[in-house]
Amino acid sequence: MERMAEIQAALQGAGHWEAVQARWIARTGRMRVGWPEDRNKEWDEAAELNEAVFRLWQQGRSARAVQAAEKALQIRQRLVGDKHPY
Repeated sequence: MERMAEIQAALQGAGHWEAVQARWIARTGRMRVGWPEDRNKEWDEAAELNEAVFRLWQQGRSARAVQAAEKALQIRQRLVGDKHPY
């Protein structure tokens, strides 16, 4: 994952959104390696909620999308605090 982030930055510039995302993915992977299974499941739940946000928004269900986004953010903040950009 680290190597992919380096390649993205070299190809597109360190500030390009894909390079930034690659760094976030690498950082998330490093962070989750030492977590117990239950904590990783919570992180996965937040990821599923984020996917639901996009579907709900596309369906015109913006109020429900905002609720799902807020719940996903609460989970991630509880798990990592300010250590991660999510």
